[in-house]
Amino acid sequence: MEGDSDISYIRGQGSPDVPYIDIPSLMKLHAERTPDAVMQIAVDWETFEKETLTFSELYNCSMKLAKGLHHVGVKKGDIVALGTDNTPEWMVSMIGAMMCGASCLLFPFNRKDGKDVASALSKIGERCKIMIFPPGKNDVYLPIVENIFKGGSVKGNVYCETSESLEKAIIMNRRSSTSSKYLTVGDVMEMNEGSWVQPQIDPENTAVILMTSGSTGTPKLIPHSHLSLLMTGFQFSIGYGVSKGKLLNDRIFSWIGGFPCWEITTGGTRVYLKHVAAIPSIDMYLDAIQHVFTKENIDGSLLMPRAISQIAERNLKTWNLKNVSIGGRPVSFAVVKYLLPLCRKLFVLYGSTEVCMNTYFPCEKDMEYPDFICGKPFPGVEVKVVDKDGVLLKRGTRGEAYVRSVVRFNGYLKDEERTSAVLDMNGWYRMGDSTIMTVDGNIIVEGRIADSLIESGDRLLSASVSYIESHLIQNRLIKDVEVLTVNDRNNLTRICCAIIWEEGTRMTDEELEEYLMDSKQYNVTLYSRLDADIKFFSFENFPKTHNGKVDRKEVSMQCQKHLNG
Repeated sequence: MEGDSDISYIRGQGSPDVPYIDIPSLMKLHAERTPDAVMQIAVDWETFEKETLTFSELYNCSMKLAKGLHHVGVKKGDIVALGTDNTPEWMVSMIGAMMCGASCLLFPFNRKDGKDVASALSKIGERCKIMIFPPGKNDVYLPIVENIFKGGSVKGNVYCETSESLEKAIIMNRRSSTSSKYLTVGDVMEMNEGSWVQPQIDPENTAVILMTSGSTGTPKLIPHSHLSLLMTGFQFSIGYGVSKGKLLNDRIFSWIGGFPCWEITTGGTRVYLKHVAAIPSIDMYLDAIQHVFTKENIDGSLLMPRAISQIAERNLKTWNLKNVSIGGRPVSFAVVKYLLPLCRKLFVLYGSTEVCMNTYFPCEKDMEYPDFICGKPFPGVEVKVVDKDGVLLKRGTRGEAYVRSVVRFNGYLKDEERTSAVLDMNGWYRMGDSTIMTVDGNIIVEGRIADSLIESGDRLLSASVSYIESHLIQNRLIKDVEVLTVNDRNNLTRICCAIIWEEGTRMTDEELEEYLMDSKQYNVTLYSRLDADIKFFSFENFPKTHNGKVDRKEVSMQCQKHLNG
């Protein structure tokens, strides 16, 4: 329902159709109703071998683990720190902890020194006594865990300087003698002697605490309830166009876009790549994805816009694409136009870790769309566009997107300062994105307001960064690109393009500027206002966080060194 169609406010039609239930209870229902249904298929990206996990297998293994966790001291209201790696063992570990009535702090391995995890543990405090972690492919995560504990473990007992309440570390599986000092999930499963009554869990209790990557600053901790995650799963079923069947989603489990809420909510089958964060190259990633598409009957898939240019080099007609969803950053019409003829349906998604899914746009063939269109709200979601003073704008006017959702965001854990900066007293969350609501109620998200430029006292729209990036990535000589705003030594904001070239190729700065000016889809008026003051820097590769995301903070620092060198 839109209300006054002249103002930049719109509410999604309907409400999420989800049961009022906690996740372990829903998993029990799935196991009883469809015990042999496959919940997840994990594909090894090196060997292409696959491992399946049925609902009954997950439930029975998780129940056994829950009894063991109770034996070692996990109780209702506790927090279990759960390191992330996309594997079946991770699913068992999470559901097992939830069955105890605990919530899970889901942490990716972003830093080699483990300081981000240690910082999160210090915020959690005395409620966290147990950590369960994966060794990672070839035990890559073990040194990080050793850094957190400063000296390792003796029979699973550990000491962490920043969280003295943390008592035990449990490894998901043991692959080498190095990890023998830790208890395994298998060891804990055998500790199930004695009676145990599974606690009753309120659907609005915290189920997980998500941890941001920290690629643009200090990580934040974001709690989500059981009910919120099920509502998000329902939203994904709309945004993927798939409520049953097989969904390919290889995002990291600890990201909201990768968390297994879709398969938990719908009872569908999720296909993913095991140890996806360890894939060393985009070519190996695409080889694995291509194998999945050609061997599995995939009904829906979530693709990264950044991968489209590399995917374009392959024969997508053999991939048998059905429903495709893209999101995670502004999507240009060029990407939409390329993918539409190759799939049955195409959806553009827009959301955030805090309020989960906001809007979706089902693209139709033979239609023209503006760049960065993100559609209308999901059921249970409201969106408005306001000016810098929070005043509601007329449609067609650029401002900032605010979102209010049934997936309630109540604030960052123990961080009132950053919470008050983004959440108002009426429950509206500031997205921080430069946004326009069209006359017909569609949302156009141009990019981060933080990526705006201030020139002669005038703020240039953040779309400058999005436009430049979306068109540079279409250049076949460019393998990857990050476009950021960086302050020079005079504290003036400059646009910097960090570019990785295809092997044996290179363009001069003048050729790059001419390429942008010649692009018919590029906002030439905007570019002329920039007075060609864009800086281009070549990179051999981009620094990454341990979950595979580009470390934009580090890229920005390197660009700043080049800029001021």
